[in-house]
Amino acid sequence: YSSGPLLSMGSDLLTRCASYLAPVDMVQLGRTGKRFGHVQPGCQRSFVNEAAHQEFLCASECEQEALPKYEEESDVKLYRELLSMRQDLVFGTYDPGHIQISDTGTRVCRGSWGTAIGSQVMRGGKHLARFKVAKEDRISFNEIRAVVGLVRPLPWAAFEHSDLQLIRNYVLVHVRGNRDLTGSGYDSDVEIIPELARLLRNETISSVRCGGCDVHCCAYSLVGGVWYSTNWGETYIAREDWPGMEDMQENGEMSMLLDYGARTLTIYKNNRRLGIVQEGLAGEYSWM
Repeated sequence: YSSGPLLSMGSDLLTRCASYLAPVDMVQLGRTGKRFGHVQPGCQRSFVNEAAHQEFLCASECEQEALPKYEEESDVKLYRELLSMRQDLVFGTYDPGHIQISDTGTRVCRGSWGTAIGSQVMRGGKHLARFKVAKEDRISFNEIRAVVGLVRPLPWAAFEHSDLQLIRNYVLVHVRGNRDLTGSGYDSDVEIIPELARLLRNETISSVRCGGCDVHCCAYSLVGGVWYSTNWGETYIAREDWPGMEDMQENGEMSMLLDYGARTLTIYKNNRRLGIVQEGLAGEYSWM
């Protein structure tokens, strides 16, 4: 196969052709030769980064606001994040056996304590997530002891299984405010908390952009409506009197609006605004 005809094409036509490639294929194209992968004289970007940049410029204003470019980030990576953001939000778990998620990743079917984490990493703009609540007739709403909120996008898959079990305990203690783990199927010894807190803080500092904000995990409890937050420290904050506080003891929908411009998280119940539960938010988050 001769690359002569391809190399003889004009830059504009080549850019147009490359724009049809997926980001992973753009990376492969950049590796085939200096013309595609290196910045040429008189150019600001390599050929593949220019193709990705042109595609990103076609995104809506809201999409571009949601993805402020990091200084060291390539245009191809930013374009990949744009395509990921356009996909449906799905949830996954790194603690199989304790929580069951539907095949589509959009519904938690059943589970004891576990954590389901959203697929998208947010960094700017506005993001709205809707959580539909529906129970089976055989159980009461008091048994649906779920919390929904935000968590830093840590490399969960890299944690050892034993660490994941400890993290689940940590969430029970620090996000649910439940220090009595006896009889819940988890370790009742909370002496592991300082060690685990250090692990989570170190991973957050090394792998997540926090934007100077130390709210690393925060969540709303459907039972009681209490708002919990933690900085991966040895204490947690529980707000039982936030303006508009209500619980969710009925079939319906809870919505959360993360506004990076205002640095706030606002809660809605069945499309009715309850109030702002968290201020000063910054950095990367995923839905939890």
